Amino acid sequence: MLYKANLHSHTSEDAVEGFKINYCIFDLINKAKDFDFKVLALTGHEKFIYRESYGSYAKARGILLIPGIELKFRHWLFLSYHVLVLNCGREINEVKNMQMLKAYKKNNPHVFIIAPHPNFGLMQSMGIKKLVSNINLFDAIEHSWYYSKRINKNNKASQIAKKFNKPFIATSDIHNLKYLNTDYTMIESADLDKESIFKAIKNNNFYNISSDKKTFELFLYIILDRIKFFLLYPFIIKFKK
Repeated sequence: MLYKANLHSHTSEDAVEGFKINYCIFDLINKAKDFDFKVLALTGHEKFIYRESYGSYAKARGILLIPGIELKFRHWLFLSYHVLVLNCGREINEVKNMQMLKAYKKNNPHVFIIAPHPNFGLMQSMGIKKLVSNINLFDAIEHSWYYSKRINKNNKASQIAKKFNKPFIATSDIHNLKYLNTDYTMIESADLDKESIFKAIKNNNFYNISSDKKTFELFLYIILDRIKFFLLYPFIIKFKK
């Protein structure tokens, strides 16, 4: 059967960027049900936030909620990059670098690792060189929602995916429900369970649904995101103290 999926999702429960997000996990699941999604992955920044109650809530609505995380590793100096790990447990919080992640995957072969937005420069991107040098670690490469006809950083990542025969999978990297139903993947899978979904992706039994955005829209998204950060972050720091 065909299952509609988004494997890169953020909500207000996020430990790092939750203060900028105006919907919770239950809102996301409800909206996903409205759009007939069958698979979601909850990938909180830097901290594993999945709870069994979230999975049960999703299951009751016909949705498979996959636990995951968007890890942050040091690049050099003050720069960092992200890696998506799906089907992991809370112990993933202890993984602090690429070598530790390789060891983690060796001990937990059921996990599914995606290289998110790998060619976006300083925007939490690992870069093409690091992607290639660690290509065997990744089960898939992300096709980012963030592109227009004039600006498309997905092109180089697509070439790498083809060269190394890696699935190139669309996600909405959702921080705004507006984009949930614009960028996703349709997976042809025998069953609606994690093992079957990952197997289908690895066998390239899927196709992407994605559309280019207006260049102005992309710039506006970043500007508004920065405004939210500078306006809200000082209050978050004060509250945590």
